[in-house]
Amino acid sequence: MPPAWVIAALIVMMVVGGALRAYRLGYQSLWNDEIVSWISAQGGPWNIVTQRVENSNIPPLYYLVAGASLPLRHMLGVEAALRTPSVIAGVLSIPVLFVVLRRWLSERVALAAAAVMTISPFHVWYSQEARPYALLLLLSLVALYCVQRALDEPTRWQWKAATAIATASTFYCHTVGVAFMAFVVVFVVLATYRSARMRPWLVTFAVMALLCLPGVYRLVSFPPTESADSGRSLAPIQFGYALWSFAVGYSYGPSLDELHRPDRYAVLMHSAATVVPVGVVLLALTAIGVVTLIRRYPQASLPVALWLFFPMAFAAIGALVTVHPFNVRYTIISFLPALVLIVVGIGALPGRALPLAAWAGVATVCALSLKGYYADPRYARDDNRGAAAYLLAHDGPDAVVVAHRAFTVKDLRFYAPSVAHIMPYPRARRPGEQLTPQAELDGLAGEHSRVWLFLSRATDDENAPIIAYFRSHFHQTNRFASPGVQLLEFSRDSTMPTGAAASSSSGAH
Repeated sequence: MPPAWVIAALIVMMVVGGALRAYRLGYQSLWNDEIVSWISAQGGPWNIVTQRVENSNIPPLYYLVAGASLPLRHMLGVEAALRTPSVIAGVLSIPVLFVVLRRWLSERVALAAAAVMTISPFHVWYSQEARPYALLLLLSLVALYCVQRALDEPTRWQWKAATAIATASTFYCHTVGVAFMAFVVVFVVLATYRSARMRPWLVTFAVMALLCLPGVYRLVSFPPTESADSGRSLAPIQFGYALWSFAVGYSYGPSLDELHRPDRYAVLMHSAATVVPVGVVLLALTAIGVVTLIRRYPQASLPVALWLFFPMAFAAIGALVTVHPFNVRYTIISFLPALVLIVVGIGALPGRALPLAAWAGVATVCALSLKGYYADPRYARDDNRGAAAYLLAHDGPDAVVVAHRAFTVKDLRFYAPSVAHIMPYPRARRPGEQLTPQAELDGLAGEHSRVWLFLSRATDDENAPIIAYFRSHFHQTNRFASPGVQLLEFSRDSTMPTGAAASSSSGAH
């Protein structure tokens, strides 16, 4: 049992962490993936488990939890209600992280790591998002505690049973839980293979696999078919960006949107004065943390190394063999060991001044990043709510809208359900169907005298051809721009080409 002052410190951290995660919870609009969560969490438990409306390739545990929070929307609003489970999971992760690390490291290091998680912009981000990642981190920590207790008390089968259930639950929360399961299996095997204690663990692993079979069947029978960023190839720099995001979040330095722009290198150079010094210090602290972990805490070196490696490797392999790109969120379980290395590195600095300066630097960077997250539109999620409100205010339910990136139709429709004519581009093709982009856009524009173009979840380069088409066939008369979204209004007069005539006139040039 920790001393009273440690328990008091953890309570303070949970209060502070709860305040940071609840602050402006419903301020930002739901973005595409959160709207997937809304759709997938509808109906009773049976409907949530069996629904195939959204091909999100994520097992249903998170959606069951999210569905239980939906009645809160009448009191909190839909955004805050849907995000509440992530807030709760994020706050509960703080003391559970302490409990896990206390057994492998020291009370002081564990408390410091819990303090950093409390103010971590990366953890706050996912604790305010209606997606499975905050819950996944909590479940992984609970599973690790069960593993620790099962290894310490090998004759108590209850802890092995709890390990099987808790570890399998990470897979039912998100498919990246497979990486966590692999980490647990490899760690336990390496920790027990020289003793007779390994044999009972084989039964535990078998139970874990059996528990996962229904989820595996669901994934195989309902496989992922698309990804928003499937064209993005794997590159070594993505691993560095993941570690950078773990430390400072997504709201310090260039935004995600800016990093996808053609002039991203110019943006990086412009931000170099604030990004490079922080990056160098973080790299140094991580390196010191690795060396210190091996020397001072050899019993923790193996689990921390495997904990960091497996989620990263899983995300990289997934990027190579599936439609999904390497994405920081798919490596989120590696966030915890990466945080451990930084904390251990700071604790190993000599004297008193250097550690105090390092802690002050961590607090300052976290504060700046949180300020950007809460208040700077550059870092905000896609403003689907604002786009829908603008559309309804300027055109109403009779508006004709073409949504570039077909999967964003649901984003606009969620906030503007009364708009009947929201058409995807490009639409799904029937087998053997041949349709050029020009012909498809001609069909969408038809004889309409006025059309709105909804742009979201695509780069400027991807948007350019469809914007060029509308500008060659219409006059642009209105524009709404907000974080992550644009609405362009186009009107046609008698001199502008329509339908087939448009195709003929464009072909004559």
